[in-house]
Amino acid sequence: MTDKSRILILTKELLVQYDLDCNIDVAIDSFNSGFYNPISNTIYLSKGYNSYEDFIITALHEICHALDNKRLGKKFIKKYNQASQVATHYGLNAHDHNKWEIRAEKWAKKEYYHGK
Repeated sequence: MTDKSRILILTKELLVQYDLDCNIDVAIDSFNSGFYNPISNTIYLSKGYNSYEDFIITALHEICHALDNKRLGKKFIKKYNQASQVATHYGLNAHDHNKWEIRAEKWAKKEYYHGK
């Protein structure tokens, strides 16, 4: 899936479903599929995905972070950073073993497969 306008439209539809008002930027390199910036409240997505499923799960993953940020406010950044520090303390990857990342991935897959 590589059509930038299609990615924007579908992501905006998802944001409406989850009652979120986030900015969306579809411009990052394809090696990084997506990320959420809680300070600017922006979801950044890749210009291309291997499949529709990959795109939707990535968008939902970032939406989960946005929902956490909406619910926790400034505490989200602090809690996210603490989880990265815990992972690093145990010699693990600060991102891949961050409990917020693991939670977002599980949530995204559950949302995607439940909706099918």
